[in-house]
Amino acid sequence: MRVKFLFWNIRQARGSRLAACLTRLAGLDTDVFLFAECPTDPAPILAALNGQAVNSYAAVVSQSSRVRFFARQTGPLAGATWHDRFFDEVSDRITALELQPRGALSVLVFGAHLDSPYPGLSADGRAEWARDVARDVRTVEGDVGHTRTLLVGDLNMNPFDGGLVQMTALHAVMTRHLTGVVVRHEARDGFPVFYNPMWSCLGDRPAPRIQPHGRRRPPGTYYFDNTNDRANAFWQMFDQVLLRPQLMEQLTHLEILEGDGTEELVTAEGKPRANLMSDHLPILFELNL
Repeated sequence: MRVKFLFWNIRQARGSRLAACLTRLAGLDTDVFLFAECPTDPAPILAALNGQAVNSYAAVVSQSSRVRFFARQTGPLAGATWHDRFFDEVSDRITALELQPRGALSVLVFGAHLDSPYPGLSADGRAEWARDVARDVRTVEGDVGHTRTLLVGDLNMNPFDGGLVQMTALHAVMTRHLTGVVVRHEARDGFPVFYNPMWSCLGDRPAPRIQPHGRRRPPGTYYFDNTNDRANAFWQMFDQVLLRPQLMEQLTHLEILEGDGTEELVTAEGKPRANLMSDHLPILFELNL
């Protein structure tokens, strides 16, 4: 049972251009959409996702307004149920839903939109947010009795930032092999790990696929054009998906989208078209449940 997920911080994107884009993205047989900075009224989003007769999307019931889920009622998720397992009442930065497909084990899906570093929130401050999130994840996993968990969203951190790699925070490592290594270290006992496949999408990759206009695959999901900051990496991987070891082998596909099949989401230079769409690029991934 292969299930496609798409996360996108749609930010300022609104109107007919976004609607047409979402209709085309739904046409990629996407089963679950997660949106950060979604409009308060989900009706236009649903109308766009259901713009093709073959689709039948519904909003997943959740207390969160910051990260919204929309799931297809046909295909592999026909007859699936969703259970609202957690909501961050203080900041609405994360929400957790348990997906129970027919004929498969349930999966915990955490949607996140953590605080932005611009302006003013320090790396230490973002790491503290990540520690709170990690504790919440462990608590929910304890409540439901399993760790088939994925966390996806705009984390406003890079894979190498402290909030991702520190063992007291999200403890996310860059390879599948490391997930079995680090837990054997006595100092890390009691701090479960995530596998972070987004490392493989950072920067130019080996044998890159050349796109129209000579572009390569996007080296990140967000471009911060601040030439006054001498430590600026410019491309950031703020949008990520993390998987517990119990789920990581089910990841069969992962990519940063630069278009919807018809319209480009990036400029000729490969940067997000922030003036027309979002300043973030969406991530599409598939799990074999």
